[in-house]
Amino acid sequence: MKEKCPTNYRKGIDAAFLDEQETVDMYLEIAYNTTNHQVKEAFLRAAHDEQNHAVWFLYFMK
Repeated sequence: MKEKCPTNYRKGIDAAFLDEQETVDMYLEIAYNTTNHQVKEAFLRAAHDEQNHAVWFLYFMK
């Protein structure tokens, strides 16, 4: 972790959501910049999984 842990629930959920979104972007960039089909598929699956996590955090933001 680069930052200090948030001190309350809402800040923690916000931080977790942003982290998931940044990870999705990173995985997609790797997937789109490789010519190796297996690597591309693995990172696309990982990106989709991280996006699902982000949706869970959106639910907790209510």
